[in-house]
Amino acid sequence: MAWRPHSNVLTFVRPTVTNGVWAMDLASGAERRLTPDSVRTAGFFLSPDGSQIDYVIDRGGGLQELVVMPIGGGASRTVVPAVASVSNYMWSPDGSKIAFLSDRSGFTHVWVVDVAGGAPREFESWQSDEISFAWSGDGTEIYFVSYHDSKGADVWKVPVAGGNPRRVTTDGRAQSIAGRTGGTDLYVGTLSARAGQAAIERLRPDGHQQVVWDKTNARVTYQAASP
Repeated sequence: MAWRPHSNVLTFVRPTVTNGVWAMDLASGAERRLTPDSVRTAGFFLSPDGSQIDYVIDRGGGLQELVVMPIGGGASRTVVPAVASVSNYMWSPDGSKIAFLSDRSGFTHVWVVDVAGGAPREFESWQSDEISFAWSGDGTEIYFVSYHDSKGADVWKVPVAGGNPRRVTTDGRAQSIAGRTGGTDLYVGTLSARAGQAAIERLRPDGHQQVVWDKTNARVTYQAASP
């Protein structure tokens, strides 16, 4: 589910035979299906300004298509064709790009595509998988968790405009990562120094880490900072 910014409209996926994205006006209770009845959607994200949604169509056989459409109604437009998997499709802070995870190169890597059109770009060609990523607060960099060149998983960052990835953490404990629009710090789900404990750590751009929560031995799979 997601709130449409500056409104009382709630957007959500209704799980049916053909999963669809719906919007509900909470004042009137009126519901409206946004995505076509003819496709099965795997999920969606609202653009930062709430004017568009991106959603994935399951085509079967591990093939998924990334589509963008106006939330007020109108034609859908494919921005990533169904040639492989597509997951974790997140808008850039300014809404001009979408980053996503895909195994289209043989390994699961972070890719980015311009919403206006063009071919998706891969940030690197490592022989390893990436498991989570986040936009920097200003949208100029992508932070991602990778098993590359490590006994565990570490956080790396790469300029969206192009360039070589740089390692941010070196302890191999990262599990997931999340950012916040306009903020500089990120939040990483980790395995803490306490045996078997999961933790959430604040990560500064310079690599400094600070534990903010370590109260369970269950895995932390997602964390989100308040606006």
